[in-house]
Amino acid sequence: MNTPLVTILLALINLLQGCAWVVEGRKHRENTRLLQTQVRSNDFDLATRYVEAYNERIVAPVMEQTKSLSKQVQQLESEVKQLQQTVNLLNHALQQINRCSVGDSCPVRHELQK
Repeated sequence: MNTPLVTILLALINLLQGCAWVVEGRKHRENTRLLQTQVRSNDFDLATRYVEAYNERIVAPVMEQTKSLSKQVQQLESEVKQLQQTVNLLNHALQQINRCSVGDSCPVRHELQK
């Protein structure tokens, strides 16, 4: 029963099975690529959500604190400048006490002793 027709039929059956295997392989690779694309898209979406949450929960409050602290620093710098002017004026007055023409009854000396 090993006629050429049977041999040809068996060869065709094997060929069709091989073609089906190739087609299935292509479908599998296509599905794999599709799944990889979906995973990358999901990973990107997840990363985007993490960045947004980080910005909302950490960066925004730190920026607000930074602005607040910057305003406080400016106020303190202004106060320090005013205090420095006052100290300079007081220092100048102390240096001039000994040169006062009135002597012991100098009004500046009297005010500083209070």
